[in-house]
Amino acid sequence: LDLLNHALAMSPRLFIAGQPSVLGIYLVTLCRWLQLYPEGEADWFHLSAYPEILTLARQIEIRPSIMRAAMAEGLGDTPLSAATLAQPPEGSAT
Repeated sequence: LDLLNHALAMSPRLFIAGQPSVLGIYLVTLCRWLQLYPEGEADWFHLSAYPEILTLARQIEIRPSIMRAAMAEGLGDTPLSAATLAQPPEGSAT
């Protein structure tokens, strides 16, 4: 992650150039999972240790499409930068 954080600082266009790239979206999705899993044992990971990735996560999660998906899935207001377990408005996340 240190290498990716550095690459993002040096070449942000690889991750987001007007709109997020597949690489940027995949990176912040993986970081979401690192914040959550294994459930109850993810305290070792803090996205704040990677400020460039944290900024990217914040940029992506405010996109209207991400906000709609997060609301539909019950992922909260900060699904990428400060992830919480899903609490879907209907059904079950498990």
